[in-house]
Amino acid sequence: MFKRRLYYLLLLVVIFYLALLYDFRGLRFLAGCLVVFPLGSLLLLVLQFFFCRFTLAAESEWVYRGQGTALSLTFENRGFLPMGRVLLGGKLQAPGEKEVRLRQYLLGVGIRDSKVMQLSVQTPHCGVVRLEKTRVRIYDALGIFCLPARGVGSFEVCVLPGADVDYGRELERVAQNFADAQEDDIYIRGYRQGDSIHRIYWKLSAKEGELQVRDYEPFISVSLFLDFPQKLRGAAREWDEYLERAMSILTYLSKPGQNMTEVVWSEGESLCRYTVRNMGETVGCMCAVLGQKDGAAGYFDTPVFVLEQGYRLDGEGRLYLGGALLL
Repeated sequence: MFKRRLYYLLLLVVIFYLALLYDFRGLRFLAGCLVVFPLGSLLLLVLQFFFCRFTLAAESEWVYRGQGTALSLTFENRGFLPMGRVLLGGKLQAPGEKEVRLRQYLLGVGIRDSKVMQLSVQTPHCGVVRLEKTRVRIYDALGIFCLPARGVGSFEVCVLPGADVDYGRELERVAQNFADAQEDDIYIRGYRQGDSIHRIYWKLSAKEGELQVRDYEPFISVSLFLDFPQKLRGAAREWDEYLERAMSILTYLSKPGQNMTEVVWSEGESLCRYTVRNMGETVGCMCAVLGQKDGAAGYFDTPVFVLEQGYRLDGEGRLYLGGALLL
């Protein structure tokens, strides 16, 4: 493209120079054509600019680690004139992988037509896949001028960890044993759908005529403090293992019948909080922890109070409850 512009400018200079030296009407006419035709092409390009746009999209806004996903960069021509050439450029950053530069020319985008550049992305690690546009240009018919196309500048896909089933079962067993050992903290409440049958107080249930459950957490909400150092985000394998444990704990705390969970973690020098009220909100919480901007609904960048009776998962993967080591 640069050579084409250079040759055009050189030819234009030569013709004007010869036209000034000699009284050649043909050269003057040719010089006029070399000026008028490109200007006309530029005018059409300006008109096309208002009728074209590009979009970034994905199959899903989040996937589980190892599933893979497909991203697409779509260019759409909504005008009444075809486009000879479109340049699509971007960069793709997957968790734990090197940044990939993308560059592709789309030739012959017809009237009210669209063309798509498909990308298949593997997701071996947890994090956020980011697709950002670097250069999206539309060219005139002569290939001399170009203008940027309008559209969204970036798109993100959150790669979530899967819950460790064995760790979750072990957590439930240990937490139950810990609850049975805290006799002073036990209180009686009515049975809720989803409560474990091991918590039912059978003697009192028979006396009262309805199911009664022993519980050890008399709070409206419990807290889960993800106490990890920021450098852990840069270690892909260790970060994956940590997030799998965090996901298992969050899944356990979000089961039906459990209390509302306040998830707290550090972001820079401040603490951040996400409130999880049911199982469906665990995805949004993990996306916020991973740093996805679009998935950070309910994300507060303000200091919050961490309950001393809550859970704490340190950077080594050890789980504490109220200061006592569980796992």
